[in-house]
Formats: sequence, structure tokens, C-alpha cells
Amino acid sequence: MNDETSIYDAFDDPFTNLMRNYPEVPDWWFLMIASVSFILAIVVVTNWPQLDTPVWTIFFVIGLNLVFLIPMSYLYAISGTTEGLNVVTELVVGYALPGRPEALMFVKAFGYNINGQADNYISDQKMGFYAKVPPRAMYRGQIMSAIITALVAYGVVQFADTQIPGICTPDQESKFNCANGSQVYFASSVVWGAIGPKRIFSQIYPAMKYCFLLGFILALVWWTTKRFGSYVREACRAALPAAVFTPLNVVVFTPISWLKHVHPSLVFNGLLQWAPVNLTYFTGGLYLSFAFMFYLRRYKTAWWEKYNYVLSAGLTGAVAFSGIIIFFAVQYHPKTISWWGVDIVSNTIDGGTGQGARLTAMPPKGYFGPDSWS
Repeated sequence: MNDETSIYDAFDDPFTNLMRNYPEVPDWWFLMIASVSFILAIVVVTNWPQLDTPVWTIFFVIGLNLVFLIPMSYLYAISGTTEGLNVVTELVVGYALPGRPEALMFVKAFGYNINGQADNYISDQKMGFYAKVPPRAMYRGQIMSAIITALVAYGVVQFADTQIPGICTPDQESKFNCANGSQVYFASSVVWGAIGPKRIFSQIYPAMKYCFLLGFILALVWWTTKRFGSYVREACRAALPAAVFTPLNVVVFTPISWLKHVHPSLVFNGLLQWAPVNLTYFTGGLYLSFAFMFYLRRYKTAWWEKYNYVLSAGLTGAVAFSGIIIFFAVQYHPKTISWWGVDIVSNTIDGGTGQGARLTAMPPKGYFGPDSWS
């Protein structure tokens, strides 16, 4: 890139001025990676017929992500959370390819990861910018890590599938029962792929389709209230007597003023993160978030600026290392450990108490769902 097309144009801050000393990453480097990924995606769907996936789904997924990539990345940049495109791809492919769960799983994975990996890449670039890492060094590091991660992840999956007896079964002795992600992924392939959204929305849960309209209306109401609530408040202040306006202000307008700190996407994302687990998984994080992002940020700003993100990275890395140690120490070859921190979980809904509610066997009639379809 030359100076006329620099990504640093219109910025004049200390970080940007330091980064100008390093050569930027040419656009064709990114286009090369995109082209290789596009070709490999087509090779996969054309050479693995068991996927049962037509080539046009690749173009659909890329087009869908191009439409939503910028707004979703913008949301992620300002809030730290984003919306996945997995549900949209599930609905479209479920209508277009009914009764083909393998195709739905492939398109869902491909559609979700384009946007998700873009967000991760931008996040890494942001941290590299703050750390003053040269852009081309960041690019090389991310490409190498992506290749290594893909190989390691494939090896881990092969190891888990072949070396861990009874994996993803309810009674697996080391508790590798795939309680969340894998079961949700499989359930999605059945609900939106094998059954299909047409049957779901027209025969099984016909009222559910109106939730799409409800979400759209909620967004309009939320935006309108935040945008024009202050004008209505001042108009009421001028038109109404103080005896009437004061209680109205306390009951109606004061809560509305708090909406500037709230976004419905963040609220719903927070609720979705809980499903299907209970509050015990997030209550501790809620306390820590309040301590770091409210108390320390407000009253110990200098400490927070210097150590908050370093500590976060350290704790994240420690969780990964702890997981590896725990796996090989007490899970791969199961060892019995009995203390309050372990036993309390097995006595809750997430442990043995709630497993009886799971559907793990075919009903006596031999199938799930209605006895007849209209």
C-alpha cells in the first residue's frame, strides 16, 4: 500500500504514528487466502458426496456474510459480543434443502465461521496494534497459528473419537458426554435439516414464526424510545403541572434514560450464553466483571489500565493449561476425586439429577413428533 491508501489515514494519535513506521499488509495477501479457502470449500463439497451439499451453498454463504460482516464486526468492536449467522443459514438451507441434515451441518459451520473468524482476526489485529507488533509479523503469526491449530484440532478430534470409549454418551465414565455444543449441533441438524423449518413453523410450532416479527418490532420500539424519549420528556415537562410530571418522570422517563446503557442484542446474547446450563456457570464471572469493569475501572483506574487485560489474558491461558493437566491427570484415565467443589455439581441439574430428563432412547411408538402430518 502507498500513503494515499493507508489504513492509517485520518488518524493522528501516538499509536498510529508509531505503526506508520512498519509496512502494511498488501490486499493481495488477504485475497490469496480467500481464494484458496474458496477453492478448497468447493473441492470438499464436490468430492465428499456424503455431505450431500450443492456448490451453490458456498456462494450463498459468502454472499450472506458479505452483507452482515461489517455491521456485526462493528457490534463486536464496541460491545465484545456479536450475532452469529448460524440460525439464518439454518433457516435458509432448511427451506431450500429439506431432509438433508448433512448439508445443513456443513453450511452452518461454513456460514458461521466466516464471520466468527473475521471477528477474531480483527480482535487480534487490535491487540497487535496496541502492542505495536508490525502488521506483517501479525499476518505471518496468524497464518501459522491457523495452520497449526487446524492440524492440532483434527488430531484431537481423531484421538477423541478413537481413543475415548463411549464418548458423547450419557454414561461416559470420564463425563465426556458432549453436553452442550455437540448435542446442540446435532439437534440443529435434526430440527432444521431432517425435519425442516417448513414443518416446524407450519405444523409443530406454528406460533413460533411470529417471534421474527416480534424481534423486529422490539428493535424499532427500543430505538424509537431511546431516540425520542428525551423530547417527549421535555414536552411533558412543559405541558404538565409539576404534581403530575414528577411521578410520571420517576415511573416512566427515568427508566427510559437508563436505556442509553442497554442494548437488546447484548441482553439476549447474555441469556443465550446461559442455555442450557444454569447460573452456577456464570455467577462467579458476574462478580468478577462487576469488580473489574465497574469498581476497579472507576476507582482504581491506573491499576485497571495497566493490569486488567494482562490479567485477563493470564487467566485465559491458565484455564487452557489447567484443562490439559486435568484431562491427563484425572479424566483420560479416570481418578475419583471427592470434595465439595466436585460433588456439588453432580448433585445439581447439570449433574446426575438432570440427566433423567434427556431423550436418549426412541419412544415406544418408534419415532418422535406427531402421529400424522397435515
